[in-house]
Amino acid sequence: MNFFKNKILKIQDKTLQFILTLTTRVNFSLDAMHKILNHLLILISCGIFLFSCQENQDINQIQSENVIVNTQFFDEDFPVIVFVAEAEIIDQRLHLNVGFSGCDDDKDFTLVFSERVFDSQPPTLKAKITYSPISACAAFFTKEVIFDIRDLNISLSENYQIILRGWDEPLLVQR
Repeated sequence: MNFFKNKILKIQDKTLQFILTLTTRVNFSLDAMHKILNHLLILISCGIFLFSCQENQDINQIQSENVIVNTQFFDEDFPVIVFVAEAEIIDQRLHLNVGFSGCDDDKDFTLVFSERVFDSQPPTLKAKITYSPISACAAFFTKEVIFDIRDLNISLSENYQIILRGWDEPLLVQR
């Protein structure tokens, strides 16, 4: 995307230099000037379009997502990969910055826990992230998602940790 932006900016600069050169001469036709200005307008419109698309892709939407405790669903293979760039527990809410592919970034994310509690200190739960709808496009998006894990249907009265697929370190949840 930056390659195309740089190309458009270079073309715009060269076009402006050419117009300035023409306007300093006395013998230029109005028809030629009209054509140049039309091309310049098209280039500027393309540049604005590209810059506005880039800005929209960089905006991370924050939304609260679904949490499910279901070992069968946890054990099923999820057909796409969700990349976890950042993960943090704040006030028993799991804050994630995730990367995923698809045709758009309008996805419903779900945090799926296994019902199995691993006897460790602190106790350990395993989880994964899924989303829907799944679409087969090569675009890549990032998004901040938040999962409220205060009311998990697993009886844990003490602190516990989450092993999240796609994240290297256990996440400590303090009760």
